[in-house]
Amino acid sequence: MLVRGSDEPIRDFYDHSLAEAMLAPQPRFIYCIDVSGGIQARTRQFNHVRNLLPPEEAEKLRELETLYKTKLEIDAHYTLQRLLRWWLYGHVPVALMLIALVMIHVLSILYY
Repeated sequence: MLVRGSDEPIRDFYDHSLAEAMLAPQPRFIYCIDVSGGIQARTRQFNHVRNLLPPEEAEKLRELETLYKTKLEIDAHYTLQRLLRWWLYGHVPVALMLIALVMIHVLSILYY
């Protein structure tokens, strides 16, 4: 609704730059390294569009920018939650093998 009632520059910007990103969560590896994931770099494009708009339309663009930042933060949470869920499958078997090796080591020391 926000984009439909806006001027053409906002609609074009949304269609070409944001529509695909707003559809569904998009996990990215960069969130594992940097939690901000370049959110500020991705929102710089809003400044260029803001310069082309009258003040009343700039407010709509500001709302769209807030929604986009929220979406990027959701993507970061989604990525990190997914990583933490898979971490269990990698961590538990390795920990069990380590415990087994320690037990073998202790038993071999006691035996000899």
